[in-house]
Amino acid sequence: MSNVRKILESKPGTVWSVAPDTPLVDALRLMAEKKVGALLVRENDQIVGIFTERDFARHIIRVESPSEQTPVRQLMIERVYVISPEEPLEQCIALMVEKQIRHLPVLENDKVIGMISIRDVIKQAIEEKDNVIHNLEDHIWRNPT
Repeated sequence: MSNVRKILESKPGTVWSVAPDTPLVDALRLMAEKKVGALLVRENDQIVGIFTERDFARHIIRVESPSEQTPVRQLMIERVYVISPEEPLEQCIALMVEKQIRHLPVLENDKVIGMISIRDVIKQAIEEKDNVIHNLEDHIWRNPT
């Protein structure tokens, strides 16, 4: 299987982020506009959290509805797991399953170079499995017994 860098090659390079004090409505608007399910939360160029659509939905169910001006810091997840671009796909899957997360920022030399989602990982895994099947079928047709 390939590594994280292979996944990043097929994605736009921009990783969207907000500051911890960004009002909830602005963060949700950015997510809708950019068609992303997660935003990094940064302060002084450091990752301090991650905010996802799921965090918003769960917060509304657990707590009274936040106001539009509620800062993202009140809903974000502070513990952010990261991965290197050289990590194999299997490592991404294992980490995402173990930690029950759907997004992983990708860091190289302490710099964010991308973010992958479970959808990206599954898509890459399926693509690779399809290639193996195709190659095996091709081999069988060219080398009948």
